[in-house]
Amino acid sequence: VGMHNMDGGTDMNKVIVLATPAESENFIGWYEDGSLVSTELEYRHTGGGKLYACFAGDADGNGQINTVDATLIMRAALGYADGNNFSMMDVDADGNIAVADALAVLRVSLGL
Repeated sequence: VGMHNMDGGTDMNKVIVLATPAESENFIGWYEDGSLVSTELEYRHTGGGKLYACFAGDADGNGQINTVDATLIMRAALGYADGNNFSMMDVDADGNIAVADALAVLRVSLGL
């Protein structure tokens, strides 16, 4: 993830951000204060809110992929919770939330 100011100045409320996912990563979109604002890799951010680049696996949408996300995905895969963030939980983009998605997130969160 990178960014630069739109007009070359220092106003951080006017920046262009760019997400560069690795080959195996599935970019979901840019979220500002919990709401999806763009699904494009490059986004012109003009607001003052906190902006997150979200990749599949960030089930709670907080901008970090960790064991909490793996747990949420596992619960959805086993039917103990709804998959209301389906696109973030379907890590391999195969159209299903499965145990394999949770394990992939767990591996990432543990650095494996």
